[in-house]
Amino acid sequence: MSSTLPADQHEYEAQMRRLEEDAESARQAYIRAKTNYDRLCDDMRDLRIAWRDQQKAANRTTEK
Repeated sequence: MSSTLPADQHEYEAQMRRLEEDAESARQAYIRAKTNYDRLCDDMRDLRIAWRDQQKAANRTTEK
């Protein structure tokens, strides 16, 4: 971000529009990243549960 203040109302409004657009793009990127992160966490949890269940079943089979 530039530290130069706008010289007039027009420059101020143009700079504000650019910042609002950048903020909206960043918000959308954050939502996509959060959604992807949540999906990956769910996948890891599901894998841990499936692995644990498989190991329990294998242990029951070998104990007989």
